[in-house]
Amino acid sequence: MRTRSLAAKYILAALVCSSGAAFAQKAGVVTRFVAPAMIVQPPAKPGLQEVSAQVAANAPIKWKDILRTGDGGRLRAQLNDGSILSLGSKSQLVVQKHDEKKQQSAFDLSYGQVRAQVVHLAQPDSSFEVRTNTAVCGVLGTDGVFDGSSPAQTVVIVISGVVAARNSDPNVTGSVTLTAGQFTVIRQGQAPTGAQQANSNQINGAVTGTTGN
Repeated sequence: MRTRSLAAKYILAALVCSSGAAFAQKAGVVTRFVAPAMIVQPPAKPGLQEVSAQVAANAPIKWKDILRTGDGGRLRAQLNDGSILSLGSKSQLVVQKHDEKKQQSAFDLSYGQVRAQVVHLAQPDSSFEVRTNTAVCGVLGTDGVFDGSSPAQTVVIVISGVVAARNSDPNVTGSVTLTAGQFTVIRQGQAPTGAQQANSNQINGAVTGTTGN
């Protein structure tokens, strides 16, 4: 009897682990893409391999999914709250969470470029955060491009709205608030540079590099 009970517990635990990814909370859908582009799901439990699939039209995006593009690839996704994420070539973005009701979202840009066109944040304690190897950027209902192509620095360019940025190292003090047309560079171990005015080539390059137009 005890053996059957233990077996039942193991089977139940296995089912929960294997179905964990399937029941992950939905964050949005893919609206446009240029191959190579894929969605990678994390392993259901330690020791298993991640599951990757080439992107298809209207493919769902869930919490903890990894969005990845290869050389020349592009990927555009619309989140549940209407915000838009556009990945440039050779980029990887981890969807840590997107709670549209509380308006709390967090993404990790492992490398490459992403453009975030974010809807107005009106809920108490709302946040939309993009983290790179060197920076933490709080997007306050805006349109901005985040370039983490280099592991040693991050370039943030604001197309419209406001972005607050600081170093990802909590031991590095100092932050900067950017408005439309401004940019900053956040280097490893250093506070952000002061807000600087971006020229048209920088802005056009940032937009073209992520959205292709």
